[in-house]
Amino acid sequence: MEYISPPVGHSIMATFYEIPTEILLNEEGIKNTATEALKAERFNILTQAHHHFEPHGYTGLWLLSESHLAIHTYPEEKYRSLVFDLYSCRGEGDGRQTLNSMKRFLQTDKINLQERPMPIDSNRWGWL
Repeated sequence: MEYISPPVGHSIMATFYEIPTEILLNEEGIKNTATEALKAERFNILTQAHHHFEPHGYTGLWLLSESHLAIHTYPEEKYRSLVFDLYSCRGEGDGRQTLNSMKRFLQTDKINLQERPMPIDSNRWGWL
């Protein structure tokens, strides 16, 4: 049986602020939390790529059957933030459990969150 995507995907863009430095520098913790959260939400992880920046900083990418999750940290004292970008083709609301798992791990309530459905059917979307 062929899989047919729903007519609406889901995009979550979030920046987490004022993260405790020891958590932000824990790249393995960030990587493991994201990986386990994606699995718990039944995302199919195809591959992962991770990069450590010197003297500090981290970028992680999870390529999913359903699309992607990208994470980038800004551990400098004046920023102490993490950018989270998840898109899923499985429909509205997808990815929220992964977002909430990251929020718990990062121990901050300061978040700039942009979450929205992304219609993939041109008949359901206004044109610019």
